[in-house]
Amino acid sequence: MRHSDKSLSINIEQGWSTHMPVLLKLAAMTTGPIMEVGSGIYSTPLLHWLCAETKRSLVTYESDKNFIKLAEEYRSENHAVHLIDDYLSIPNTGHYSIILIDHGGHTRGKTAVHLKNSADYIVIHDSNVVRKNMYQIAFPEFKYRKDFDRYIPWTTVLSNTTPLDTLW
Repeated sequence: MRHSDKSLSINIEQGWSTHMPVLLKLAAMTTGPIMEVGSGIYSTPLLHWLCAETKRSLVTYESDKNFIKLAEEYRSENHAVHLIDDYLSIPNTGHYSIILIDHGGHTRGKTAVHLKNSADYIVIHDSNVVRKNMYQIAFPEFKYRKDFDRYIPWTTVLSNTTPLDTLW
């Protein structure tokens, strides 16, 4: 798979990948489907290959017409990719082991609240940037919260079903 679209300008700084240790840990702990809300140069390939070998279901939702091109390169029998206009239109009736929320715009907190009962673990990236991403409305909606703050930006795991004390 090669991404050759010159219109996608990406800053490949380390900060774009600080969610990777959390995703690797949770993927190893779970076996159910994964949802990616907002594709990325690090998360989409990582989640795709973590799911591919075991035919684990992965669905990616993206609203950016440039990032959707990246995500579509990973579309497969077990990896669905959807271009959407509004992240709040994502169905919240299914159940996932992991939902990663790392989409563009500044409404990630609203997305987390919308999907709060749809996963064992909801992973939010850039969680130290609370107000910009509206995370202040999401945090009180979850019973459990664990911040991975070893690297900036932070990644936070939220859950209403599973205590998070032993994650790290």
